[in-house]
Amino acid sequence: MMTCREYLDYFKSPPEEIHVHGLDLLSHCLQGDTTQTWYKDNFPQKGMLHELQEEMEKHCQEDSLNRVLEDTLTQKDKWIRFDSVDGELDVDRFIENQNNGNFDTPMFDEYRKEKRPKPAMTLIMDCAIPFGERPYNDMARRHKEVYTLAVQAFMEGRPCRVIACWGVRYREDPKQRRFFITIKDFNEPIFSGMWGAFKTNRSTNSFLNVMMDYFIGTAQGSNGTPTDWRITEFIPREECELIDPKRLSY
Repeated sequence: MMTCREYLDYFKSPPEEIHVHGLDLLSHCLQGDTTQTWYKDNFPQKGMLHELQEEMEKHCQEDSLNRVLEDTLTQKDKWIRFDSVDGELDVDRFIENQNNGNFDTPMFDEYRKEKRPKPAMTLIMDCAIPFGERPYNDMARRHKEVYTLAVQAFMEGRPCRVIACWGVRYREDPKQRRFFITIKDFNEPIFSGMWGAFKTNRSTNSFLNVMMDYFIGTAQGSNGTPTDWRITEFIPREECELIDPKRLSY
């Protein structure tokens, strides 16, 4: 994964596959500097930048994600039984061992709480929201489900990565670009403020336009059209889980 600055320095034009961390991408774009882009269009949609800033600030202040999860998130510890020399006597095992002359086998049960590690998972969130879908509620559903799963994984000690993905074609180049935006990496906490960018269709579309204006630098009014594509071209099927996809598939 490269930084936005490294991409701009290394590539003469946007590569077909771009992997960036959401925090770095936001830090780069929220500067509102159109010169720090590939195409350097100097007429960005500034209203989108203001919308994104407002949504993120509101999200941080309200800390609404934690409230959404209060009634749905529980941490469950599993009690595991062990053979022991003390504890709760297993009468059936005691009688069986006596009849068999086996006096060395522990005849008591001891129970301990134990967390069994689960395999790492990668959650893929389809964030391809065109302007015409800003009033819809696709992202509200995805946002809540992905966040819930990420917090549950954290509580279980399960490594979890969350990536927002979208594909786009734009005026400057007909090739499809695919973006992989890491919202949470395996070894990171949950940065609740960043999730505000993907809270609704409106905020997500604003985020995409801000990225196209202040990272890619495409022409005003032509920030691209979302495309359909298969995530398994890049990530093995067994290593990822698509959440409520519309323009992504396995």
